[in-house]
Amino acid sequence: MRKSQISLFIILGLALLLIAGLIAFMAGIGQKSRQELAKAYAIKDSLKPVQDYVESCIKQSAQEPIRRIGLFGGTLEPSFYMYYLGDKFNYLAYREPNTGINSILTRQNMEREIALETQRMAERCIDLGIFTGQGFNIEKGPLDVNASISMDKVSFYANFPLTFIKDNHTLKIENYHTEVYTPLGEAFEVAIDIVNSELSKGYFDQVAFASKHMNYVIQKHRPYPHIVYIINHTGYVFRFAIEGEETVNQPEFVPYTPNLGCCISADKVCYSNTLKDACEMKGGSYLSFPCSCSAPIVQEQNCKTACRSCKSYSQETRAYTGPKKESGESWCSYDSITGDGYDYVGSRHYVHYCLDGTEYVEECRDYREEICVQEGKKAVCRPNRWQDCSACLDRDCCENTELRDCIWKDWLSAKGKCLPQVPPGLKFWDSSAANVCASGSELKTCDGWSCPAVWVDDAAMYCYMRGDCGAYRNINDQITYAGYFNTDFGSLPRDYIYHKDGLHKKGDDYVLKLGIDNRKQAPHINRFNEAQNTMVMMISSAYSYLNEISTLSISDFLNPFKPKPKIRVMSASICSPWVAPLGSKDCQKCSDYMKPCTEYRCMSLGQACVFENINGFPTCKAAPDDKIAPKISISEDFLPAKYKALDKTLRIGSKTYKGYEITPPLKPHKAFSIAVQTDEDTTCRLTYTPRIKYFSLPSFGFGDSSFSKRHSIMLRVPEGAEAPQKMLSAMNMTKVTDIIDVLERPKEMMQNYKTRFAGPLAAYRFVTGRDLTEVIDPIIKNVIEIVDKLTNELPFYRDLSRVLIEKFNEGGIYLFVTCIDRSGNANEQEMFITFTIDKNNNDTEPPIVLGFNPANGNRFANSLESMQISAFLDEPSNCRYSYSDKPYQDMENEMQCQRGRYDLTPHYGGSYECRTVLDLLDITKTYIKCSDNPQKTENYQLMIERGRNSEVNKASQYFNITESGQLIASASMLYGAKARMNQSPFQFQINMEDSMNCTYSYGNITKYFGVCPSENSLEIGQFACKGSLEFPSADDKSIELMQASETLPQEGIDVNDDNVTINLSQYLLPSVWIKNSPYSIAINGSYSCVAFNGSGIRNLSCKVGDETICTGEFIVEYEAISCLENAALAVNITCREFNARKRNVNDESYVYILHRSEPLIITDYGPRDEAASDTAIYAVTSYNATCEYYRELALTRTPMTYANGRHEARLLGLAAGMHRFTVQCKDEFGNTATQEVAFQVLKT
Repeated sequence: MRKSQISLFIILGLALLLIAGLIAFMAGIGQKSRQELAKAYAIKDSLKPVQDYVESCIKQSAQEPIRRIGLFGGTLEPSFYMYYLGDKFNYLAYREPNTGINSILTRQNMEREIALETQRMAERCIDLGIFTGQGFNIEKGPLDVNASISMDKVSFYANFPLTFIKDNHTLKIENYHTEVYTPLGEAFEVAIDIVNSELSKGYFDQVAFASKHMNYVIQKHRPYPHIVYIINHTGYVFRFAIEGEETVNQPEFVPYTPNLGCCISADKVCYSNTLKDACEMKGGSYLSFPCSCSAPIVQEQNCKTACRSCKSYSQETRAYTGPKKESGESWCSYDSITGDGYDYVGSRHYVHYCLDGTEYVEECRDYREEICVQEGKKAVCRPNRWQDCSACLDRDCCENTELRDCIWKDWLSAKGKCLPQVPPGLKFWDSSAANVCASGSELKTCDGWSCPAVWVDDAAMYCYMRGDCGAYRNINDQITYAGYFNTDFGSLPRDYIYHKDGLHKKGDDYVLKLGIDNRKQAPHINRFNEAQNTMVMMISSAYSYLNEISTLSISDFLNPFKPKPKIRVMSASICSPWVAPLGSKDCQKCSDYMKPCTEYRCMSLGQACVFENINGFPTCKAAPDDKIAPKISISEDFLPAKYKALDKTLRIGSKTYKGYEITPPLKPHKAFSIAVQTDEDTTCRLTYTPRIKYFSLPSFGFGDSSFSKRHSIMLRVPEGAEAPQKMLSAMNMTKVTDIIDVLERPKEMMQNYKTRFAGPLAAYRFVTGRDLTEVIDPIIKNVIEIVDKLTNELPFYRDLSRVLIEKFNEGGIYLFVTCIDRSGNANEQEMFITFTIDKNNNDTEPPIVLGFNPANGNRFANSLESMQISAFLDEPSNCRYSYSDKPYQDMENEMQCQRGRYDLTPHYGGSYECRTVLDLLDITKTYIKCSDNPQKTENYQLMIERGRNSEVNKASQYFNITESGQLIASASMLYGAKARMNQSPFQFQINMEDSMNCTYSYGNITKYFGVCPSENSLEIGQFACKGSLEFPSADDKSIELMQASETLPQEGIDVNDDNVTINLSQYLLPSVWIKNSPYSIAINGSYSCVAFNGSGIRNLSCKVGDETICTGEFIVEYEAISCLENAALAVNITCREFNARKRNVNDESYVYILHRSEPLIITDYGPRDEAASDTAIYAVTSYNATCEYYRELALTRTPMTYANGRHEARLLGLAAGMHRFTVQCKDEFGNTATQEVAFQVLKT
């Protein structure tokens, strides 16, 4: 039997014993020997004995009501209460959205209840028969008891008319008075002060109070989401509760606003944050907000002798072996490592404190909604201000401890660097946690085939540091991995990020020093982006690999004319709610000494743990023993119309799998939903293959991670994936199913790779000078060793590969489903779901815009002049827009669109994004039309000059001129390449990587290459496209230089200092006589010139511009100059895919409208001139906004609360003199308004 159950029986037994004793006592008063009572209360010459007797009954009868009214929080019959450890706790405050309201427990109400109950019990106690035995006739009236509660006693005033008649003598008595000394009145006022403090400040420091009043012990506990207080004043107990509000899984923070007034009761007790009607109904006087209530005057009391210290409790040794603590000292303890984003799932923070030798514990609010912070010898629970960490984009914002509890991790390579110091706890077993965790997912585009290992690690940490998400440890030190998945095949998160074992016992070793008074917090409405579809993120990531493969070739890496291409792939870090360990073996660990069991702790210990809270006794127990695996089937009623699920079996090796085939084939790009149902609550996961021996395969959630009998996913898929032909060609294959043949002989394929891929390996060695086989050989050796170890499993792997490749070749996919119940039972054989994408789909529908960002109809900041927008479409498209409605072809503006079929984004179940920047008007009305089936187009340019020699700028096997004068170039090598040809016309050949329909054009001439045959030249491009080019006709000028004693003056010849300039554009004669001297040839236009004589031909040095100037020196008898007009061809090559499909265009425009918001204006503010030392600064805005204020020259800002149509902040205890503040308000559209507020506080 558990200790808690034993304690319960002891408490109940004592209570029954006490009640039985009381009943016996009360009955005994009436059943004692009347002779004894008559003797004790014998009437002689007055009715004083009668008065004493009645007053004794009243006093005895009052004991139990006085005790019970303290235990029940100020009432004998609670109507609005909670159970805590088997007892009723009356709520002295209740919760309304974003505020707590005082229930206004009055002294007068307690007095009435005590008086009525005392009167009822006294009537049973009073037995007038003891007086009739003394010879009296007695006439009696009704008993009426009244009570008055003061600080240290309850006074009773009774009216009970009695007339005693004997022997013609008449005696009368009517009024009675007695007192019960009890601190009920003082405890009541302390309780009201606690409620006032909780409602106005959000907390009460019971340790500080008890340290000054050692006759008090005040215990505070937080059974989520409520608060209970137990006040013990010298043995008298007053207990009550304050209703709380569940805020777990809510990323928003709206400041708690105590914006109601105060109520002053008839006996001058003050109540904070009350409703006016309730106050007046209870006879109180209402003071409008702002107002404050003073604490009651309670006499301080020290320990009778020196206060005793405590030997503190150690979480690690589970005994009082911790450091010595002084009376009045408080300190923090934690369930695990804490801070820096590392708190374990299920963990909680605690404040321990020592009072005169006894250690007490106060739990901070569960789900780590409160944290324990410590300064010196004082610790407090205060709110965990984590909500707006992710909104901070720089360190200053992140580490502003005045407003938030965040940490800036600049080393983190994930998308966010500002994270909660203490991650919030979540109801990770509930679907509402998914949105919080989903914001920790990200798509990462990386250079290379895999993202860096540091990003893989950081993305996993970024996930679990946001809350109870991803893969992480629980308070029992167990790690589960099901909540996190990364599509990057290159690496898994490394173990170090999950910490070493045993830190769940080291909670006493940590202290959070985040400021015990830091309770201010900025409002934060967390507008999460649309939850990203996990499966679509998977598809986006997987297809990004295909996208890269389909655009790369070997020549990309070998091109000497351009930088090596960067392979860019998209990896998905999928962050889901944390998943508890399977089973129920640790459920009993929920209850621990000084640590109450809670739903949060219980659910973190095992998926089969069940939490119950019966009459305030929390228990965590194992679900009923269940060894039966769940049964799974597809939910046919969930399928879209016209689709069916056909029963199928799948044979892989010796195993047979049962499942369903969706028919007919799915239409590409159209939303499709699938659901499975189970015969009991389960969580389900998907994999692309069945479970494989020796391998741990990644999986992802089928729907959310909560337990349910139905799980569903919605997705859009592009057209069926296919292996790019050039990838197959690189492996000497013609079709994808050829891979199956290779898998039949894996060792042979790997051992013969040097022969199989001789061409690419030689090309790599030729260009780089490095032997790639030196890198590959060790890898092949390791793979062969693995294959040898798996010899017995190879038939299954080959069969599995065959099944998956054949389905891939059909444009289809298999999904294998595993569902696990609360006891950890999984279906023994996975159920599969298979479908294909319709490759022959006749697309006749135009693209659909699924949504916009910002949303259509949104408002934007008044000052903005332009804004980037995105449209999300259901298929790859080209989109255009205009500011008036017109046909697609006439629209002036083009959007930048993702046109590749694998360029999926996770939004809207899988979509394609188009972006642009709009110029903004007051009302920006944009008309958008889109066209689908965008044609794949590739463009290249080749520059060729005419020259006297044929040459290329950088010769290689990828760009060269043959002996026959043919120019050959790889299309992917044309970047920066130039050629010079000395003949016209000439033949040229461009080698393409893909078979496409290509044209080439130069000047006004456009020609088709025609069919480009395959030449199996993988290194330079498989398909050879051949054409011919011809330079335009050109001018050829020449002149002969003849030796003479002097240069003869002729038209077009100038002589200057023995330097002869010949202008060939003017000179018409074939010869010129000049003396030996330097000369210059000038020609209008662009020319190249050579000189030749008996010694040979030489090029002249020419400067070419609008005019060509060539220089030389005439030193022989004869020389011929020949100048050829330069010509260049800019050859543009355009290639389009064959069989381009019909393009469907929107008939009607999508009308997208954005509105300029009105400017935000502060229409009123105050105070303006003079104000009291206790006042409120306020501002009224033209429409809804959030405001904050700061003092002149202050570095931090304080949020204001909204109440009664204005933004307010209380200012208490202002010194006399001038005060200056700035109020700044901001709306949801980004508008801001600022107002200076200055006023004078006069001396009092």
